[in-house]
Amino acid sequence: MTEENATPLQPPQTQDDEEKKEMYAVWAVPEDGVEDRLVRLMEGLRSEFGGPSFDPHWTAKTYGRRG
Repeated sequence: MTEENATPLQPPQTQDDEEKKEMYAVWAVPEDGVEDRLVRLMEGLRSEFGGPSFDPHWTAKTYGRRG
């Protein structure tokens, strides 16, 4: 799954050929009005300093398991 189609319930995941990893995360997402302000802020910071594009969120908890 790529970052572009990630949702708060299914974050981006990577998988190595040698090792499979499962990851789940609990995300808090802002309300629409707050989200719009955060998106503009993040776009400004990204244009100045670079970095990936992603939806505003706060990762509350991650769970991982290697199999």
